[in-house]
This record gives sequence, C-alpha cells and structure tokens, in this order.
Amino acid sequence: TLALADVIGHSSAVSACEQGAQWEWALVVAATEMPERGVLPNVISRNAAIAACEACSRWEHALTILVSTGGWPPRPDLVGFNAAASACGKAGQWERALQLLRETEEQSL
Repeated sequence: TLALADVIGHSSAVSACEQGAQWEWALVVAATEMPERGVLPNVISRNAAIAACEACSRWEHALTILVSTGGWPPRPDLVGFNAAASACGKAGQWERALQLLRETEEQSL
C-alpha cells in the first residue's frame, strides 16, 4: 500500500542519513518530516535514528529517542537498546551503557 511505501521510503532516508553520519538529518526526517506527512515512524526508523546518533557520538540524543514515547513505536527493541548502549559506551558513559543492558534483561529483549 501507499502507506507502507511511505514508511519504507522514509525509513530508508533515515538509514541513509545514518550511513552518511548525518545524525541531524536523520532526526529531522524521523521526528519531523514523517509525522508532518502523516507517516508513523516504525521500529526500523527509530533504530536507524538511534544508530545515526551512535555513529556521531551523540549519546544524549540516542537516549532521548530510545525513551521517547511521542510518535514512536510503543516499545524499543534489542537493536535500539544496543545502539543506544554503544553510543553511551563510545562517549565514556559506561554506567549508562550498563544500565541499558540491564534494562534489556529486565524487559526480556
């Protein structure tokens, strides 16, 4: 359907931003353009946005996306938690990274 094509297209754009280390653009597409166009972000676009932040050492933004409920899928998955934990680890935020890993165990992810 057209709605599915829109989600796939936008998620691909977020992933392309991740690959190009353009975390700001990844967030613009996922958090602004998708909702403005009536396209609900899915777990793939959420994970790609978190991974884009991870690739650019933006651990604070990765955590914000991970815990945000507005407009995102109701529950992050293991891929999202791992990307956020990696972002924290790369930034020397090892306590936060360990907390995220504990949360994955608590949530049986």
